[in-house]
Amino acid sequence: MGHKIVLDCDPGADDALALYFALAHPDLDLLAITTDDRLRFLRNDGGHKNGQLKLRLVATKTNRSGIGTHVEIRDGPFRVVRSISRLPIEIGLAGRKPLDAVQTVWTNGVVQNVLAVTPGPRPLTVVEKNVPTGSCPFLYAYDGRDFRFVTDLLGNSPVGLPLSRDALLPADPNELVVIGDAAGFPPRDGAYELEVTSEFREVLYLDQTRLVAFDHPVGTEVHVTDKLMPPPFPKSEAWVLGRRRPLRSAIREQSVDLTSTLARMDGSFAPPGTPLPPPLRGMCYPSELTLDFGDLDEGRPLVLALTGWLQYGDASTNIALSQNNSLTIIPPRLEVEVAGAGWQPVDVVVGMPAGKTKTILVDLSGKLPAGSRRLRLTTTFEIRWDRMALFERIADARTRRRELAATEARLRWRGFSALRTRAPQRPLTPDYAQVAERPAWRTSVAGWCTRYGDVLELVGARDGRMALLNGGDALRLRFDSHSLPPPDEGLRRTFLFYSVGWDKDGDANVASGDAVEPYPLMLRPGDGFDEPSADDWRVRYNTRRVSGDRFRPAK
Repeated sequence: MGHKIVLDCDPGADDALALYFALAHPDLDLLAITTDDRLRFLRNDGGHKNGQLKLRLVATKTNRSGIGTHVEIRDGPFRVVRSISRLPIEIGLAGRKPLDAVQTVWTNGVVQNVLAVTPGPRPLTVVEKNVPTGSCPFLYAYDGRDFRFVTDLLGNSPVGLPLSRDALLPADPNELVVIGDAAGFPPRDGAYELEVTSEFREVLYLDQTRLVAFDHPVGTEVHVTDKLMPPPFPKSEAWVLGRRRPLRSAIREQSVDLTSTLARMDGSFAPPGTPLPPPLRGMCYPSELTLDFGDLDEGRPLVLALTGWLQYGDASTNIALSQNNSLTIIPPRLEVEVAGAGWQPVDVVVGMPAGKTKTILVDLSGKLPAGSRRLRLTTTFEIRWDRMALFERIADARTRRRELAATEARLRWRGFSALRTRAPQRPLTPDYAQVAERPAWRTSVAGWCTRYGDVLELVGARDGRMALLNGGDALRLRFDSHSLPPPDEGLRRTFLFYSVGWDKDGDANVASGDAVEPYPLMLRPGDGFDEPSADDWRVRYNTRRVSGDRFRPAK
């Protein structure tokens, strides 16, 4: 039967025979204890003539036993369907072998197929593939030839995401992200073009969009203050950074030298700490990284700029972590080495990059004591860093920030981009040119979503009237390029995208994760939102019904 059997009885020929037949024949034999406490072996002669598939499910994201998984065996028109409710898993074949396919639908809705299966005496092992079903909306920008992936959006604005059974993660609906410089974001037919997509089993509630043109001195960089962190949330701002200090060394525990990897932003990512075993995705054993930028002048407006990407967990991961008291969870924390006083904590919230790949800022101004030397970063989160740099914040009266509202906003069906990674340690990123009509899962967040077409009224102001994008939807935005004058001499232009919104994952452990409603709670004038319109925008716009089983195959 493919299992080790231990018999608590006197050894003898019958016991050896029982073990032999249990392993050698693909049918069910029986070991029984009689009323007089004797062990008897009942051999099933001929019961294996029609064949049997023994199945072993190895879950890496869902429950470890595979209970609840849907299994379907196919051979031409022949179908056998099982919903796994107990172990071991043994399915009769009615004399058919080999099989065309064995399909498993895991409890998270992900479909997996094993083709051309020849059943034998040992179990067929199916290891759950790691398919992301939820994360964040994507942002693409037209680069002169096609749309390129920029980054994720609103990673710190989840709806109903649990930290534990009785606590939800607070959401920050405001975010600025960097698009890039003007050379990589040219206008087309008089307009800058962006596209926001929902490409997972989730729904996006998008309230406002803006294109930001930020002109700053040549030789400086622009980065934003948004990051994944607990409240109180910082204001969404763009900071100008300059006077960069060279990274002298970056050493991980066991004297692993990562200096060359972290010295520049080049898409070469340092590996994280040792990951915890499944299903604790996104978490590692504690890992330390010691950074040396030379002596730190506590009187300067120093800013630590950390560029990298976070391997997201999900609601189920958070629940599992909250129920395991043996684990130590350490959000990134910063310490400073002080001459004559050893290591001391720095009173800052480091935070994490909310997606891939982003730069987060840690303001060290006024936070370092005299005699500060090296910095040490410790965390248990699975973060792959690209660059760690130390700058000064630059105040220059010549900087200019201009915001553009969209002149066109059209919602449409697009589909699901193929996710690819270029090399180990690099994030999975979508390939805009490779689009599928169906995802790798069968279910959707069910409810009334925004109908396709013009939605400019919904994303023009922060007023609670939202464009609701379900999985497979795309919102094309155009911004008038003629309204932007060229940057002044000595300045270069960096484009940013500002959005207000929320995102709800369809994970079973997300509060109301299977339904579009209820909407995110907000909508109080005085909280930064305009007064909602008197008319019910939902009646006029949310006329597209999305079924929860929209991707199930037709019967």
